Amino acid sequence: MSSELTVVLTGASGFLGRHVVEEIRKSNHSIVAICRNKLTVPTALQSNEVACIDSNATVKEFESFLAEISGRSCCCSFSSTLFKPSLRR
Repeated sequence: MSSELTVVLTGASGFLGRHVVEEIRKSNHSIVAICRNKLTVPTALQSNEVACIDSNATVKEFESFLAEISGRSCCCSFSSTLFKPSLRR
């Protein structure tokens, strides 16, 4: 599929990110979802649409990851941390 735009998306496995993936597809754009863990990749994504990087990655692994996502057209972040007021100190 030829598309005008490739969207690099963080948070694709989260609540909002899953919906954003659907909308990007409806617009006929390509997706590269950045994930920390291959086990949490949404089943809606195909292997060529996923770039994984672990927080414990080596410099060489990180350089390889950056090369994989370089040259993309757009980057969107839907990553977030769940705030729980009960955890406040």
